[in-house]
Amino acid sequence: MDRLSIMFYRINPHDYPLFMQCERSSEQPGAILMESRVLQGIRYTVSLGYLLSILYFYGYHRPRLPFADRPLAKLHHYFYPSAGYSTPIGISVGLAYACFYDGHVACSEENVTREAKRERGRAVMAWKQHMQRQREEEEAAQKRRSWWNLLILSKAPASDCRTSYEEFLDRNGVLSVGRQATEVEDASFYQLYSKQQVDALVSAAMKLRQSPEEQRWLWTASRLGSYGVLGMLLTWNSGGMFFRSFMGLGLGVVSGAFISGVKLDS
Repeated sequence: MDRLSIMFYRINPHDYPLFMQCERSSEQPGAILMESRVLQGIRYTVSLGYLLSILYFYGYHRPRLPFADRPLAKLHHYFYPSAGYSTPIGISVGLAYACFYDGHVACSEENVTREAKRERGRAVMAWKQHMQRQREEEEAAQKRRSWWNLLILSKAPASDCRTSYEEFLDRNGVLSVGRQATEVEDASFYQLYSKQQVDALVSAAMKLRQSPEEQRWLWTASRLGSYGVLGMLLTWNSGGMFFRSFMGLGLGVVSGAFISGVKLDS
C-alpha cells in the first residue's frame, strides 16, 4: 500500500523518537492525517446535506403535497436520512484529499525543499532580531552605568552571543523533525521515499497531535460519532445497518464540531 501513497508508509520509530512520544502516535503518521481529513469531510458534507434536505422539504416536497397531507409530512424523515447519503461521500472526499494534498502535494520533493527553506529563513530572521535586541539592551545598560561602574566591570565577561539560528526553528517543522535522531538506523526505510519526504509527513502529524484545539475537536467528534452510530442503530427503524450507521456517524460528527466550535468541551 505504501507504494500507492506515502500516506500508508510505515516509519522507523528509531528515527523519530519525539514523535513516538506523542499521545496516540502511530508508526503510520499518514493514518493520523487521514483520520482528521475524514472527519473534516464528514463535517462539511453532512452539514451541506442537512441544509439541502431542509431546502428540499420546504421548497419542493411540502408545497407539492395536498393541504390535507402537509401536516403528515415530517422534516426529520428527510433531515436525518440525508446524513446516510452524505457521510460516505464525506469519507471518500476526506480520504481523497488526504492522499492527494497531504501525500502527493505537501510531501513532494519540491514542496518539502521549499518548506525547509522557508523554515530556515524564518529561523534566521528570528535569530537576527534576537541578536539585535540583545545588542540594544547591552548598549542601553552600558549607557545607564556610571564611568566608575564601567571601570569596575570592564573586565567582566561579555554576555553569551553564541546563539544559533537552529534554536529558533519550529520544533515541529520539517528541519527539526529530521534531526530527532542523530543518524539513520536503517537506510532501507527510505527506498521509496526520501528522508525529507518522510520528515514532512511526520512533521504534519506532529503538528496535528500537538495542537490542543485540533485534538479537542477530533476527540469530541469521534466520541459523539460512536454514540450517534449506536443511537441510530437502536432507534431508527428504516434503512439497512450501514445506512443507519452512516446516519448516526454524520449526526455525531456534526454535533461534535458544533460543540467544539463553541468550546463547550473545553
